[in-house]
Amino acid sequence: MEPSLAGARRSVEPSRNCIADLISWSWANVDPALATPGNDPSLVASLASPRSSMFYWELHFEEQQQTTVDFLLRLPILPPKHTPAAPEPAALARLVGALEGWFSTADTAQQCHDSAWIEFDRPWTDGAALRPPGVSVCLDPDIGKNRPRGSPRRRQSTAAVLDIFARFSQACGGTNDNLATLARLHEAIAASGGELRHLSSMSGRPGQPAKVYAALPRSTWHSFMVSLGWTGDTDAAFRLGELVCAESERINLDFEIRGTLTKRLGFEVFFDPSPALDPSRATALALARSLELISASQAAALARWPGSFKRVLGRESSPRRLHRWLDLKFVLSTTGIELKAYLGFRSQESMVSD
Repeated sequence: MEPSLAGARRSVEPSRNCIADLISWSWANVDPALATPGNDPSLVASLASPRSSMFYWELHFEEQQQTTVDFLLRLPILPPKHTPAAPEPAALARLVGALEGWFSTADTAQQCHDSAWIEFDRPWTDGAALRPPGVSVCLDPDIGKNRPRGSPRRRQSTAAVLDIFARFSQACGGTNDNLATLARLHEAIAASGGELRHLSSMSGRPGQPAKVYAALPRSTWHSFMVSLGWTGDTDAAFRLGELVCAESERINLDFEIRGTLTKRLGFEVFFDPSPALDPSRATALALARSLELISASQAAALARWPGSFKRVLGRESSPRRLHRWLDLKFVLSTTGIELKAYLGFRSQESMVSD
């Protein structure tokens, strides 16, 4: 346990050196039950951006409960208020400029959050070059910004969502082959009383799919799936969704579009970051064990992950308070059920806003 220095002064933003140190150190401290040998984080540590200090290790539990790992970095789109001590890493510089250009056009700032998640899939390289990352953007501009509790979100029209995604996908180097299906999906979500939360352009994956994240009331999601005409195993989806979301009034769905909707469907579970306050975390991990998606030692390691602590980063003289949190996703596909665990890390006090 590191000593508490409650009165220690911390700088406005961690330096790029500090974030690279945090990325490397965070992976070194992942429980060995979760860290399959060969998952070397040194390359993604070189992607540390001076404007970002929040990231995920995304663990995929595969056959025989072995893991592979992807890396997600939260990147504020707006230029930092203070001139960073180091430039953006070369692998991110073009993307950062393109996202800033996208965010500054039309009324994007009134319809989207001013940050994006950058996802680097394994294998991280194609030969000697980094593979193009996927990019996700949130359609709630006020999330994490102290919006009055219970105040409604402004609902975007289908035309507005298509315009946002067309320009966003172009900025990310993706295609616009998915717009017709996105329009149909958005209209079905709105008709069911749900919300379209995030859009992703996965330009580094074969076929450059789009991802759509939506939240729907449990009372309408069965009829929503039927009206949508999803071509996957609907009965299996209903069974899994009711198990995963048994303690929630809403269901968080993750769709994949490759021209049309694929037969892949994800169910996301978000937890309270406090290790003491969210009993649903234990319930979800018990479900993963009962489905034989993870071992007992892996479930215990995931349960131990959330918490907060203090650490000196890079060349800083005073420790920062750091936070770890856990989210899960159960994914149904044509090959069965897969579990993804998102090991979150951040140095800001807020999970969303800088």
